[in-house]
Amino acid sequence: MFYIVGLRRKRQGLIYTSNTKTWKDKILTTSELEKIMLVHDVILPQRRKLKYTVEKHYKRYHSIEDIELLKTKIHEKFPDFENTFIQVLNQKSLFANNMFIMKKNDFEQMATWLFSILDSFEEKIDLNEYTDYQQRLFGFLSERLLTTWFLHQEYKIKELPLIYFKHLKN
Repeated sequence: MFYIVGLRRKRQGLIYTSNTKTWKDKILTTSELEKIMLVHDVILPQRRKLKYTVEKHYKRYHSIEDIELLKTKIHEKFPDFENTFIQVLNQKSLFANNMFIMKKNDFEQMATWLFSILDSFEEKIDLNEYTDYQQRLFGFLSERLLTTWFLHQEYKIKELPLIYFKHLKN
């Protein structure tokens, strides 16, 4: 397990560094990727562990009305996903960062599902009512939706730590 002092509990699976030399041999290679994809359906960053449930976490930092509208959209468009979405909202972890590696056909199915929900959501809101930071709500919501998708599909998931290379110099 990798962790940075002070981030172990809060950001397990995230590595913040500007030192590419130390972490170079930890970066996924094409051959490693191919081997993983022989036995897994998707590669995701390690689940982000939260202090609160996914729903309560969203409520603390964003507008809970977004989640309520999302529930309505899922009910209208994909009712077979409702139970999984509720399950995700009640757990204390999610797949953050909107990052994944998956097979093209699975990606196309997921993208059609995801953008169908987000497009119908966007029709019902006014982005001008959100602050600059909160206007990123589609990214925040898609983290919850992608977690729902991956769990609902019962994919074989490989979770890997995510390395953030910060302040790199050319």
